[in-house]
Amino acid sequence: LFGEERLQDILCGFRFALSPLSFFQINPVQTEKLYQTALDFAELTGDELVADLYCGAGTISLMLAQKARQVIGIEIVPEAIRDAEENAKVNGVSNVQFHAAAAEELLPQMVQQGLRPNVVVLDPPRKGCEEKVLAAIAEAGPKRIVYVSCDVATQARDAKYLCAHGYRVTKCQSVDMFCQTGHVENVLLFCRGKTSHQMKLHSSPFEMIRSGKKTIELRLLDEKRNRIKPGDEIVFTNTASGETIRATVVKLHRFSSFEELYRSLPLLKCGYTDENVDLARPADMEQYYSLEEQKQYGVVGIELRPSE
Repeated sequence: LFGEERLQDILCGFRFALSPLSFFQINPVQTEKLYQTALDFAELTGDELVADLYCGAGTISLMLAQKARQVIGIEIVPEAIRDAEENAKVNGVSNVQFHAAAAEELLPQMVQQGLRPNVVVLDPPRKGCEEKVLAAIAEAGPKRIVYVSCDVATQARDAKYLCAHGYRVTKCQSVDMFCQTGHVENVLLFCRGKTSHQMKLHSSPFEMIRSGKKTIELRLLDEKRNRIKPGDEIVFTNTASGETIRATVVKLHRFSSFEELYRSLPLLKCGYTDENVDLARPADMEQYYSLEEQKQYGVVGIELRPSE
C-alpha cells in the first residue's frame, strides 16, 4: 500500500529481495548459524541433486546451490517463488530451479516421473509435513534428509514416519532463534539405513535369483511392502526346505492391478518357471487380493538381484 514493493536484505553473503508474502527468518545473526548447520548436515560434495522443500524466497536454496550440482526448490506461495527466481538471478546462481506448487502435490508427481534427489532439505511451517510429502521422500530414497523445524512436536511426529520407512536420526542441533522464549529452531539429519526384510515362502518362485538374473515379487502395495526401498535386503525363507535366499531391491514398479502388471512384464522376468507359470494368471490373485483391494492399494513389483 505504501513504500517499496520489496524489502532488501543480505544474508550469508547473498542479497535477497523479499515480498510481503515471502517467508524470512527474523533473527539474522542466528539465521546464518541455522542455515550453516543445515548446510553442514547436508554434507554436499558438488555432485548432488538436492530438493529444497518449502523453499520460500530461496534463502537455503542459494546456499545449497554453492555446493550442489543442482537444486530444485518447491514453494506454494507464488510471490515467494518470483522472489526466489529474482534472487537467484541477482546473485548469479544458475544451478537452481524453482516451482510454485504445493509440495504434497508436486513432489509425488516428480518422484513418480523419476526424480531421485541425493539430499532433501525440509523447512516446513509449524504444522510440519503432509504425509504425502514424507511418503514421496521415502519412495525417492535420498541418502540424507535435513529437516529444519520451528516446532519440535510436529518434527518428532514426522521423524517417527521417516524412521519407520528406513531412515535413522544421526544428528540433532537446536538453534535459539527466539531469545527468552521456550521456542527453538531444531535441525535433524536423517540417513538412510540398510533395512533387512524377512519373508517366508511355502514354495519359492525365485529360481532366477540363483541363476543371477533379475526377478519380480508381486504384492499389493500395502504398508509393509511400501517400506521396502532400493538398496534394502530381503531374506526369503522357503519353509518347505528351510532354504534361505538373499536379494537386494534394485527398483520398484507400480501398477494399478495384477492384470496391468502381467501385461507389462514378461512372465519369466516375474520369476515364474514352466512348472508354476499357472500361478501368473491375474484371476488367480483375486483369491488373495480382491479387485477392490487392487484398485484401492495398487500393485508393486519388486525388482531384485542376488546379494553378493
